[in-house]
Amino acid sequence: MKRLKDKGFATTRHGFMGLFQAAQLTEEAAGPSEGSSSTPEGGPEGEVTQRVEEDAECVSAPAEEMGEGVESEGDREEVEKGDGEEVEDSEDAVASHDESICQPCGVPAGEQNIYYDDDVDADADDNDDDTEDKDDVVARGSALMRNVCGVVQERLRAELSSKSHKGSDAWLKKELVSNKWWLRAHRLPSILTQLKHPVPHPDFLMDIRVWIPDEEFKVEMDMVCPEGHPGVTKWGFREKKRASTMMIGLTRNWYCVTRRYKCSDCEALFQKGKSAAIVKYVQEHPGTRVEEAEKIISQRENRCLIKAPRYTFSGVNSDFLAMLPFSRGECFEGVVTAGARMGLDRLLLDLMRPLFNSGVRPETFARLLVELHSKTFFKAWLRDEQEQRAWRLAKGSKPTRHFHGFRDPIGWGGFVPSPCTLQRHYEHYHDSIRQFLDAEVKKRNAEFLKIDVSYKEPKFLARFHGTALYKGLVTALNDLGECRLQYHVSSESHDQLEEPLRSMLRTMHSLGQEPPHVLFTDNIERDLAFLTKIFPWCHQSAEDGGAVCDLVRSRCAAPHACPCQAASACSMLLLAPSSKPSRRGGTERTMFSVRTYARGSWYM
Repeated sequence: MKRLKDKGFATTRHGFMGLFQAAQLTEEAAGPSEGSSSTPEGGPEGEVTQRVEEDAECVSAPAEEMGEGVESEGDREEVEKGDGEEVEDSEDAVASHDESICQPCGVPAGEQNIYYDDDVDADADDNDDDTEDKDDVVARGSALMRNVCGVVQERLRAELSSKSHKGSDAWLKKELVSNKWWLRAHRLPSILTQLKHPVPHPDFLMDIRVWIPDEEFKVEMDMVCPEGHPGVTKWGFREKKRASTMMIGLTRNWYCVTRRYKCSDCEALFQKGKSAAIVKYVQEHPGTRVEEAEKIISQRENRCLIKAPRYTFSGVNSDFLAMLPFSRGECFEGVVTAGARMGLDRLLLDLMRPLFNSGVRPETFARLLVELHSKTFFKAWLRDEQEQRAWRLAKGSKPTRHFHGFRDPIGWGGFVPSPCTLQRHYEHYHDSIRQFLDAEVKKRNAEFLKIDVSYKEPKFLARFHGTALYKGLVTALNDLGECRLQYHVSSESHDQLEEPLRSMLRTMHSLGQEPPHVLFTDNIERDLAFLTKIFPWCHQSAEDGGAVCDLVRSRCAAPHACPCQAASACSMLLLAPSSKPSRRGGTERTMFSVRTYARGSWYM
């Protein structure tokens, strides 16, 4: 108990029992292993190489049979800058390192904020690869996986660009084709062995999605650039240390390797815009030479002076994916927003939409991701401890491996975005499909129409210099609880409700839909005259609400959820049946009713 508290573990019921079991296994494995010390020689770079080589010895062939270590000098510097802490390999060092793990299921929280919110660069340009930004290189996540993706990209570049790797030599491309252009984590050890690369701990490897649409779908001649120009050609791959893009998954992240493309039409426009910007700069700054002006304009912070589209772009560019023929862009499982160093799995976006609409906040959704990611990490940790225990019982001692924490860049490499990052991706993605969502709302049927005005939303959201711009938010739901009409009003006057309702009726008539059969509002006396004006074929009647209950039961998707438990309690007025023209000729009879919310809001 004391040892677990010293390590800072959360003592939930499931987490405490599992961590106690892990502590027992760790105590059984206690004892100095060869090559482990509290401060390995060579500093942090030596620690990185030593840990990777030890993991490689425990999983596959010895490191000396596989070549050099997994981390190059540049990648080691990247790890040091990205994480800012040294990694120790002794038993005491592991215990001190695990002190940062105090979130549920082993998520590290040595810092106050367990999320990262530095994935967006305001000056980042997804469509330009001429300059190198160090901030783009030093990205959070798994440095080990970035290195693995770089090795995979080098081999893939050779197979796709060289004629000598055709046929039987193009084994990596065959592997991709047979697995739908995925390199799953369980296949990576054998692939790295074929590439003569040290194999790290299997649990530290993640799935890799290779997204090259011109090779996967053979649509090179049909590709269109984000600006709509057809002159798209291959541009090449990124450099090794920037070869991959991390994608946030539901329980485990994955990485994407893609190719860059160039549009010849946009390149011509870019050169014209650049020449015009240079001439304008020389005119505004007399005495400046053309060569100096060109250098100034070419700097990254001055690219905004060039009034022309970018001519190079990544294969995961959202506009480029939307332009692929036959909706091939939907086959890519992630979404990368402009200027971001990471993306989100489409499954997350599909989950965020209904959850956010149901009142789940981004903070709650981020905590859910933390729990799911940490649970995956925790299960892998216990599984590794059990495997080591089984090895010791069967064959004696074995070099002990340790999970050095959730965020270890050369270990598990966990990453959970902040709530602000999730909300930013959510807003950006839904802005891109706004026209589609608006069209889908217009296609909804509305046999029942429940109209209500919310005065809380404009008080907090739609404000300008502390003053509310609108009075209320009008929402009309159909019988399935789907939003059919929603807009802001600046006053409580019925005049602002008339035109949207008439527009909705015109849209329903143009689509061949039936108008609403039952209407609900929260103020009968105030809204009755207005509704009879919008729907002139109905008039007031003194009948009881029993007929309305029968009608609601017959049409409601949930018959047991009748809104009228008692006609007197609901204060419902029935508008008598009347005849109106039918689309099929003749007349048909419909019923309209208006009710008050005697028991709060009601949703079917």
